[in-house]
Amino acid sequence: MREKIETSDFVARNFDRFKSLEGSQHIATFSSQLNFVEVLKALQPLKALDFGSGIGTFIPLILNFSNAHVWAVERNSWCRNQFIKNAQSIFPDQNNRVILTSAIIANLYNVVVIDDDISRSEIHKLLKNRHLKLIFIEGWRNRTVGHISKRLPFFGYSAIFIRGESRLSEFNRVGKAGRKLEKAGSWFLLEKDNSLLNFKSWLIRIQRTREIQEMVKEFYFWLRRSLSIRSFMNRISIWRNKFLH
Repeated sequence: MREKIETSDFVARNFDRFKSLEGSQHIATFSSQLNFVEVLKALQPLKALDFGSGIGTFIPLILNFSNAHVWAVERNSWCRNQFIKNAQSIFPDQNNRVILTSAIIANLYNVVVIDDDISRSEIHKLLKNRHLKLIFIEGWRNRTVGHISKRLPFFGYSAIFIRGESRLSEFNRVGKAGRKLEKAGSWFLLEKDNSLLNFKSWLIRIQRTREIQEMVKEFYFWLRRSLSIRSFMNRISIWRNKFLH
């Protein structure tokens, strides 16, 4: 119980500290951070990727609760400058374990945090890694969840999918506007397996990931765009024929 309290205290301090900093409008919630740390501690990775690192909210968590080296990917130049500033003031003695980049560097990551829009090619680059144990997705990002889930079997992975629950009531905290519920992240616990078990694990999790709904939604918007373009081209063809004749 004491260890649980100490963990939650560290996470609470980390959240409150980053919440007070410039550029903190979209940092991970207390619940997301705590859910992530509890899984991280069990896995004890050696290499971690923080994709969409922003101003660096997840970095102290990884540094404090594991011995991992961290590759932080941040494409926004303003956020990169804030990240460097925060690194100098918050974890200056551990900067040798952190590499800040603007793109994914191929490496054997055990843990991946995703807190930004990620392309299909970037997902493929990550899933080619045979050492992944955890992919933690901050916020709702149902589309990202779906894109990852349906690709896992093709890269040899079975996975358990978990949607995090708000931890505010448990630790007597409140979120935005005094609410007791907040976004709490979601994650895949990964394991290399055979093709049959990979496919079976996908069938088991598709209801939780809601990826079928996301696929239907994507198809609907693709169809609407296609019909809109086709309709536009038909109108151009009609106008052109009228003009020529």
